[in-house]
Amino acid sequence: QRKELEDVAKREKQKIVGGFVSEPKDGLLENICLFDMKSLYPSIMIAWNLSPETIDMNGEIKTITGLKFKKEEGLVKKILKKLINERDKIRYELPKIKDKNEYVRQYKLQYNWKTFGNSFYGVMNYSSFRLYNKEVAETVTKTGRFLLEKIIFFINKLGYEVVRGDTDSVFVKFDKRMNK
Repeated sequence: QRKELEDVAKREKQKIVGGFVSEPKDGLLENICLFDMKSLYPSIMIAWNLSPETIDMNGEIKTITGLKFKKEEGLVKKILKKLINERDKIRYELPKIKDKNEYVRQYKLQYNWKTFGNSFYGVMNYSSFRLYNKEVAETVTKTGRFLLEKIIFFINKLGYEVVRGDTDSVFVKFDKRMNK
């Protein structure tokens, strides 16, 4: 048990760089559109099969950190696919629910599935978590930052101004109110 506590103490000292956050533009802005990426961190973990037991430097899936992963579906991917699927099933049915109390209950239930999925990345970097893996957590945040920076570059290249970027979303200023 002492060895385990020492390991946890070492892990707590290992920090990773978090998600991308840009400085917001000053003032009250008009004609802003929010683009939010659905379940970005869980989607990254699924797409690259990021799980402690799938790390394999001979693996076929290479990440931007240089870390490689096996193609064989890992535990984290299996869990996250289930969580996202359960949420999506409920979200698809929400518009059909007429009873207000049932709607609220189902909305909260889908929100719980969302929270479980989105928090999975965080526990990968929690020093006492059984599946703790700094490399996996770091790969998630670095990939998220990379993707968000690419999206901002693309939007700017199209001639629009990104006034804020935060982890999994960008706020874009348009010259006029869009009616479409």
